[in-house]
Amino acid sequence: MAEAEAAFASALALRREAYGPSAATAALIGNCARTLLKTGKAAQAVQLAEEAAAMAETHAGDTSPLTISVRVTLAEGLFLLQRFDDVASVLDLLAAVDTATMPVSLDLRAQVMLGKLHHQRGDAKAARAAHDRARAAMDTLGPAAEPMRADVEALRGRIQASQGSDINP
Repeated sequence: MAEAEAAFASALALRREAYGPSAATAALIGNCARTLLKTGKAAQAVQLAEEAAAMAETHAGDTSPLTISVRVTLAEGLFLLQRFDDVASVLDLLAAVDTATMPVSLDLRAQVMLGKLHHQRGDAKAARAAHDRARAAMDTLGPAAEPMRADVEALRGRIQASQGSDINP
């Protein structure tokens, strides 16, 4: 992952210098933020995701898949930093997006984050509902959902542990 971080940093510096703010630059910044999340650098990831979200909103629009993706990345980082009110604010922005027009893979990521937030706040019913929507998205995506399977199963485990009962696998 260190190599990926270095490659993103280099590509990002070149992109910023040559092209400045754009949807493509926002996408690269967002991907760099996701890489930082995977390496446990949530604070750095949040800074980049905030920048990417503002840039994406300006250059791609509030409801574009790019903006949605970067917002979910931002929510993921904020959750890791235990900034739950900020996570809720970001997810509230996503609630205004028609899920029928949202790519299923992004809806899956958003539902996992929503479930985690509801669980954190003690709302088991809402957490289960988000889990069920995430499972439905996984079923729709089929094998393409595999990278998210562990996150959905972890959410299921959290809900089960706090409720002492099994939920739909």
